[in-house]
Amino acid sequence: GHIPPFQHYRLTSLQQRNGTSLPDSPGVSMFGLLRRGEMEGKGVSRFGTQGHCLSGDADEGLWKVDGASMTLSLTSKASSGYYMWYIKTLEEQGTQGKDAVRFVLEGSDDGTKWVRVGSSRPIWFFQALVLTTGAAKLPLQRGARYVLVNTITFANLYTQHIIAIPNWFLGVTVVCVALAGRASVAKRVLLLSLFLQVLLRSVGCFLHLADALSPQEGKGGSADGGFADLVHISLWTLSAVVQLLILLYGEKMFEVWFFSLGLSHASLVLVHLRMVFGIPLDPSHIDPRTVSINCGWILVGAIILAGRISAIRRAVSGMQESKALYGVAWRRLVDGQGGDLRLLQDLVGEIRAQCRNRTALQLTRGTTQEMMASMRGAQPEPDRKPVWSPVRSFSAAPGQVAAQMQDDEQMQVDHRGMVSGKSKYFAANVLQSDRLNDTMFAACSNDAVTPSPVPVRSLDQLFAQAFLVQGVFLDLVSRLAVEHQGKFRSRRPPSDNPGEDVYVAWDWEEARSGKLALGGIKGMHSTVAKLDLAYSQDVSRLLDMVRETIFFDSVKDLEACLASIGKDESLEVVKIKSTMTVDGGG
Repeated sequence: GHIPPFQHYRLTSLQQRNGTSLPDSPGVSMFGLLRRGEMEGKGVSRFGTQGHCLSGDADEGLWKVDGASMTLSLTSKASSGYYMWYIKTLEEQGTQGKDAVRFVLEGSDDGTKWVRVGSSRPIWFFQALVLTTGAAKLPLQRGARYVLVNTITFANLYTQHIIAIPNWFLGVTVVCVALAGRASVAKRVLLLSLFLQVLLRSVGCFLHLADALSPQEGKGGSADGGFADLVHISLWTLSAVVQLLILLYGEKMFEVWFFSLGLSHASLVLVHLRMVFGIPLDPSHIDPRTVSINCGWILVGAIILAGRISAIRRAVSGMQESKALYGVAWRRLVDGQGGDLRLLQDLVGEIRAQCRNRTALQLTRGTTQEMMASMRGAQPEPDRKPVWSPVRSFSAAPGQVAAQMQDDEQMQVDHRGMVSGKSKYFAANVLQSDRLNDTMFAACSNDAVTPSPVPVRSLDQLFAQAFLVQGVFLDLVSRLAVEHQGKFRSRRPPSDNPGEDVYVAWDWEEARSGKLALGGIKGMHSTVAKLDLAYSQDVSRLLDMVRETIFFDSVKDLEACLASIGKDESLEVVKIKSTMTVDGGG
């Protein structure tokens, strides 16, 4: 806020305390101009902005009263402006009703063209000073001085400027990190930004509350808008809380955050306008910068929503042809193997009922330690059940990982407890070092491991566990395929129709040479994408780290394979997912 220097200043009364809206006198005994820290008649002091001081260059001048106006003509135009001004009430007793309660202060250099520089109710609206003509709370005491301040209060300075500094800094950081391809880091910085906004805006609520409850001398009409500012900053803080919750728990509806940001701020501006200026609203009071920012947020949300809808429509459109082909194949399957499909559907229902109280999460497993104890010949306690039992005899010829780990004839333990032998699974497939393998098993405990209920929090740990069980899992899958006539997709296309897939029975040599399209361990790119888009960075919800697909020629073979899995005591089924229904279209 600033009162520019002019040659002439004019105060005009618009309404008196008694309600007269056509006053015939200025309603004040005099008015004057103030600076901050200026000693009267002695120039600018060394005390900077301390106190309200009469301006020395406005002490001398000519006064003129014309109806409801009082004009001060200075001897010379000041070289600098003023920060405040004051009025002095009438001095005679009984003149309280003639006091000017609504008035304006204008400045001019030529006495003909006047510019409004002050009013009875100056209000800071966001970052702009609005000189409204609302009623001022003039004192009833005769000859009292009433100061009007055009400078911004600290509460407004804090909420409109200070808060913006960390907000803009973190906003730029979010954009830079996102452009660098670090989506997860960008999300954390964005959440930090919103949390910091909630904290800083809460402090702003207390500052505006102090202004509203304890108006101080020198703030003039600005204190009248303190309650409106308090309501605005409180609702603004609440909107930041809502936006933070949307990002935390509604990430799939990210565009809602932009809509809520723009719409909530626009609504707050209207509420603030109504509380400060009343109805009807004056369009001149609306800050075009605020309107453009709010419209920009809404536009960003609309663009994201339009892109999402477009992607969904493309995906649905692309599936229509495949869905039609699938429908024909499904009806043919139902007509030919409907009875077996119903048996399969019943079996899926039974397994789903068994999984009802089980939670499908990746746990911090004791697999490695249990496996080490088994390799050293230790037997688990009878009342402790390991996470998975490596003591199995699979029918696949080569690559029998579990049997390989339990082959005592090819494994020796010396007097130091060192394990040696030509058939050490960890030494060959994990550690790739006999010395490191022997050292690790020498330090290993013989105690059986109780499964941990703690979910996995580290992606590195999950990949390590997946790598350790991959071989055992592949042995299990290959055994199921051999026992139930299952097949795997071959990478070699048929010679007569290169566009079709070929499915072949399990063969270890084919698998080793990479001629079978096996699932293996989930790739890092798809893992991170799934964590970001679907699982909110919860690593324990990634359930398909080690995966394989078995294809069957008949529903009966599929049902028999699933029944075998359900009866296997070494396995625990915690979740089953199926969308096949005989009467529902597949």
